[in-house]
Amino acid sequence: MKKRFALDLFSAICAFILLLPGRSEAGKFVINRINVAIRPLTRGEFALHVQFALQDLPAEMLLPNSTIDYAELKFDVQVLSARPPLEVGWGRFEILAADTDGKTPLPGLPYNDRAATGRLRLKQVGSEDIKIDITELVEQWVRAGLPNNGLLLVSSRRAVNKVFRAGIVSLPQNFTLPSVTIFYTNND
Repeated sequence: MKKRFALDLFSAICAFILLLPGRSEAGKFVINRINVAIRPLTRGEFALHVQFALQDLPAEMLLPNSTIDYAELKFDVQVLSARPPLEVGWGRFEILAADTDGKTPLPGLPYNDRAATGRLRLKQVGSEDIKIDITELVEQWVRAGLPNNGLLLVSSRRAVNKVFRAGIVSLPQNFTLPSVTIFYTNND
């Protein structure tokens, strides 16, 4: 009787272990080879074209059961002209998927119609960090086969005062290297 109980208990434990979900393993991948360039537009406005390759991603990130949890682009800009104290002190911009020319948004992409937005603090002159959530675009580049022509950061189309404009913002001479950090989970 004791042997049968022990055997039944052992069988129950083994069955429970087999029913447990697979383990998840979190990972982080950093891309430091990034090019940020100014692309002139009209009336002193410009776009920032940000390019980086996704060719050396870890194999476990590309597995069918893995997920991209968060992707962040980080770089510096130089604020040349602070906003008067009566204004909000923030410049709004949009994050778009770039077309092959690096100057215009990729046409026909629903993401660009409802682009993500960011804010740049314009309260004082000097270097300012920009951190942008680019998870949705990285997901589309990695999983959906969207061509990676880089990102375009442009002044918000709804804003009266454009943030990416000559005399307001520029790329600093000596700035922190831009980076893209991708956090992912392997669910195998």
